Amino acid sequence: MQIRWMIRRDMPQVLAIERRVYLDPWTERDFIAAIQQQDHIGMVAEIGEVPAGFMVYAMRKKHIEIVNLAVDPAYQRQGIGSRMVGRIIGKPSRNRREIQANVRERNLAAQLFLREIGFRAERIIPGDCYGWDEDAYEMVCRLQQDAELSV
Repeated sequence: MQIRWMIRRDMPQVLAIERRVYLDPWTERDFIAAIQQQDHIGMVAEIGEVPAGFMVYAMRKKHIEIVNLAVDPAYQRQGIGSRMVGRIIGKPSRNRREIQANVRERNLAAQLFLREIGFRAERIIPGDCYGWDEDAYEMVCRLQQDAELSV
């Protein structure tokens, strides 16, 4: 498996994975708008030359925020998501000591995945903050100076 930067050419495969994983998927416009922001980074995990998953994260002043993460159902439970998150575990600086992800209340699979790799639900975010029809959990992984994700 190879993890690399997301490029425009990846959009058809990324969008296909997004639609297979989420009930309310991002559009191509959503992805382009996110990765064009200076503090946002997109990554793709490939098996062979086939995108198997992706992640978009933001480098905030005090933390790293996972804004979108998905693994194609055909490749789930093979460590792809853990390895992508593991890539950003190594990015903390003195100012960025945690990774955050907002997970919808009914997305139990994402909650369990994040909990398994060291995240904890720290607060409930009302759904109307994002225009969602449900609340979300702010899940946080606090980083040590020399933290590594056990994959």
